[in-house]
Amino acid sequence: MSYNIKSQTKKQDNSGYSFVIIIGFFILTLSVNFVKLVREYALKKKILQENTRDYSALVDQQNKLKLKIKKHQSQEYIEEQARKLTLSKPNEFVVIMASPSPKAKITPTVTPYIANYKLWLQLFNHQ
Repeated sequence: MSYNIKSQTKKQDNSGYSFVIIIGFFILTLSVNFVKLVREYALKKKILQENTRDYSALVDQQNKLKLKIKKHQSQEYIEEQARKLTLSKPNEFVVIMASPSPKAKITPTVTPYIANYKLWLQLFNHQ
């Protein structure tokens, strides 16, 4: 009879080990998931930093292009390019307009008139 008692106590000891093993697997699963989350967070943070750098570079490029457009639309720049193309002489002005407005007073001048300014701009931009 004493043999049966010993075997019962051994079974109780094994149940304690199984509980520890279950808790160990649970902790291991949590730690693996935590590591995956940390790696994912680091990756997304790196991607966000790269996108922020790219966005800043695009904004800088856009600002430079706006300044360039503003410069190219100035009358001085247009006159300089017209002189390079010999469309005007040193004391003449170049008049550029897409179409006159209905209320505009058009007076005849000795300055060259270019009706389609986009074609003219393309002409001196391709040099």
